[in-house]
Amino acid sequence: MTVKQPFLVAFEYMRAGYWGVMSARSEAEIKERWPELTVVRERPKWMSQETYANYLDHAYDIDGQPHGILDIVLNSRTGP
Repeated sequence: MTVKQPFLVAFEYMRAGYWGVMSARSEAEIKERWPELTVVRERPKWMSQETYANYLDHAYDIDGQPHGILDIVLNSRTGP
């Protein structure tokens, strides 16, 4: 069994950008379950280490209950 690792993810919806960290076994697993998310391989220069650390502290678990930006993704699937 592969251990989960943190992946920085972004979601663009209605001219807004949402960011977070998802704990998953692979980038492919995220793309399969949440194809609307973009996996970002490097922290953008504009994102502070403090902001990134906050995302890590509140990481989404790929096997957990959707909340936060994942609720926004689910709502986008059914339309605004």
